[in-house]
Amino acid sequence: MFAFLKHCLDAAWGSFFEILSWVCVKRRVYFAKLDPSGISQTCPQCGTHTGKKKLSECVHVCDEYGYASGGGIVD
Repeated sequence: MFAFLKHCLDAAWGSFFEILSWVCVKRRVYFAKLDPSGISQTCPQCGTHTGKKKLSECVHVCDEYGYASGGGIVD
């Protein structure tokens, strides 16, 4: 029973991303699926590994490049 539910959930997410991709193409908005492992630990400017952060940390700072930006948490 649980295997069936997991397959249904996987199919729903697959459909969601397919529709989202289509809508982004139609509206000329860039869309890309990312591997979630480690994406918040890499500087978007230079690619340097900046280390693991806590969920409460809202600011990204790269000591190597000097880049700083706000996080994805909205208060």
